[in-house]
Amino acid sequence: MTDAPLPDCPAALLGFWVAEDASKSLRVAREGEGELRVSVWRGLGPEAHIEARPTRWHPPSLAHAESANARRRLGYLQVELGAPGLGTTYDLLVGWPSPAETGYQWIAAPPDAERADLRLFPEGGASFHEAVLGVWDDFVEDEREREQGWLEPLSTYRPATPAEAAQLARLGRPRA
Repeated sequence: MTDAPLPDCPAALLGFWVAEDASKSLRVAREGEGELRVSVWRGLGPEAHIEARPTRWHPPSLAHAESANARRRLGYLQVELGAPGLGTTYDLLVGWPSPAETGYQWIAAPPDAERADLRLFPEGGASFHEAVLGVWDDFVEDEREREQGWLEPLSTYRPATPAEAAQLARLGRPRA
């Protein structure tokens, strides 16, 4: 994997991130011909929740800059947890602190945004099974808890400090 930026993915998104409650850490990286991949670990330790899952960047739209819908306003990374296009997703909305009175605390990050100012806000997306069977179906709930129980509680991610990145690198993960 490499941390070289994609033309449509801000370079500041690539690298290590740590949940503000320290429950998880993640890495956004580019693989081979430019495919984005995300890995998530428990805390800063070696236990992986997901590894090198396919990820797509959904850039913010200027037409939706004033939208109350954060997903449209901010842009996001969509991590496929199951079969791409069918499985549950882990969506990481990318926020930058609003420098003015916009009515929103977080707005879309400009291309030259400083990494230290960015935050990733996670959201879970419905899987095909949840959409068809409903989220209260026993099979779906058991499967979801087994495969995606780590998603909860949702915690905002901040860029990893140099010490955290070094610790993650010592565990065999390439340094971001």
